[in-house]
Amino acid sequence: MRKIALPLVLALLSAQSPAEEIPFQDLSRRNTHSIAFRTDTFTVARSEAELNAIWPDSVAAARRGDRQRFPIKVPFDREMVIAAVLATHSNGCTGVRITRVISEKDRLVTHYQRDHYPGNTLCPAAMTTAFHLVTVPVSKLPVVFVEEADNTPAD
Repeated sequence: MRKIALPLVLALLSAQSPAEEIPFQDLSRRNTHSIAFRTDTFTVARSEAELNAIWPDSVAAARRGDRQRFPIKVPFDREMVIAAVLATHSNGCTGVRITRVISEKDRLVTHYQRDHYPGNTLCPAAMTTAFHLVTVPVSKLPVVFVEEADNTPAD
């Protein structure tokens, strides 16, 4: 029994890979008033068509009948886009930021924060939609989103 148990334990330990932080590059992070989202949207684009479907300016252009596409060429053979888009709201002082992406054994975990500014901040009273788009190395793993504690930016 011992001869079987030790190799089995070693195999199980080596199969469990630790979580690894994945570097990401910002594509775009801002607030816009040109589009509207009814709900918060957290998604992944693994192709140009998927990116154009979620990229806010492309969505707005498509509604106008324009053929505008995402302004930056993404090499989808090596990268994919992770997107966090907040529902449209009436306060220009909120935002969203992807803070880190962690590769676990069976999924990619994308952490994000909602930005909230102090009550004494002068904010535009405009309908805006906050979003953050990043690229990471391409992966077939499912992506899940985890909200971190609210953030009050210093800038």
